[in-house]
Parts: sequence; structure tokens; C-alpha cells
Amino acid sequence: LETDRAWGIVGARELVTVTVNGVQQGAATADDLGFFWTTLYDANGQRPNFTSGDVIAIRHGATISSVTVRSISGSVDPVTNIVSGTIGGVVAPISVTVYVPWSEPSLTWSFSRTVNSDAAGHFSANFSGLFDLTSEDNAAVAYIQNGIEVHAHVYPFHTLMLRPPLRR
Repeated sequence: LETDRAWGIVGARELVTVTVNGVQQGAATADDLGFFWTTLYDANGQRPNFTSGDVIAIRHGATISSVTVRSISGSVDPVTNIVSGTIGGVVAPISVTVYVPWSEPSLTWSFSRTVNSDAAGHFSANFSGLFDLTSEDNAAVAYIQNGIEVHAHVYPFHTLMLRPPLRR
């Protein structure tokens, strides 16, 4: 929710526009492979700072996909290697994917767990045996609605890391 940017794959050289609550805030032309990326800015040149309830629409050609943003909260527990939290506005279980480390979904260097929330939106993803989380790691928590992935970063709470002294 705090990244305020959109990217994805559409048709090659296709024009993509992104609106937030009906106001265009980004546009890009996809490359020859169909990849597009655009940072979003409001009418004052500021980042829109998505909040729960915002409607984000992505248009390419005659296709329009939209998503109503849900709140995402959570934390990383480096002792148990668990990322847990809540997706707001959920009335039935929802699929949640958690990516670690580096806080960005990546096809080349990240680990992920996909879990189902409960009916209240609470989720827990255990990375034990897959990735050893530290107090410096954060995670991207994501859900997909109408073909659009929405993600937010979550961080460890109240951790202390003692490093060994540097040898000189």
C-alpha cells in the first residue's frame, strides 16, 4: 500500500493507464514483451498514499481491471520465522502470499508462502525450514483481487540484534 506504483504484463506496446478513485495518476507504454511500470502521482505531484477503500483501476486497450484496496497489517517474528497479520475487510477466507526477504515479490530472489486467512482476515505464514528471518528482514504481504495483486510491507517489532565486534 505504501509503494504507490503499478507494474505488470499486458500486450506488447500497449498503453496502460492507472486511476485512483477515478483520477488518472499514472500511465506507461508496455515494452516489446508487454512489461509496464509506472509510479503514481496525484494532481499536486505527490504520491497518492493508498488507504483502505481506495479504488485502483488499470486500463489497457479495452480491458479495465479494478480493485478496492483492503488494509494490510502485520509483523515479522524473527524468533519463530513467522510473518502474521490481518487483511482488513475480509468476511471469508482469502489467499495471502508472503514474500521474504527484500520486501518485494521477485521471480529471481525471494521465498514465498501462500496461506489462507481465516474469515476475519488473520493469517500466519511460517518460513521455518525455508528461510531464517532476522531482525533486519521485512516482508511483502499480498492478496490478489480481480487479477490485481495488492501488497504492503511489514516489519519486525521490538527486536535487538547484537553483532560481533569487528576485528581490526
